[in-house]
Amino acid sequence: MALEDAWELAALWGKPDAMTRFERRRRMRLLLLWAASRHIGKLIQWDHPALCWLRDTQMRLTPDTLHTAMMRRLLRYVPSEVARL
Repeated sequence: MALEDAWELAALWGKPDAMTRFERRRRMRLLLLWAASRHIGKLIQWDHPALCWLRDTQMRLTPDTLHTAMMRRLLRYVPSEVARL
């Protein structure tokens, strides 16, 4: 996230209302990653045996292609605009 933020800030360097534009650009990505992190964090902290079994079984039965697609969505970063060097 820090590298992504740096890229976006560099692209906006010297432009009027840069911080407002930066916050608007980053908000959706931040919310997506925050929600996913919160959800995964809750799931991995379950300690009831039946719930752990259910979670672990669901993870085993979920196809690897779905896991991969979900991770690609979370990790994929597309810059808002290409900074000119």
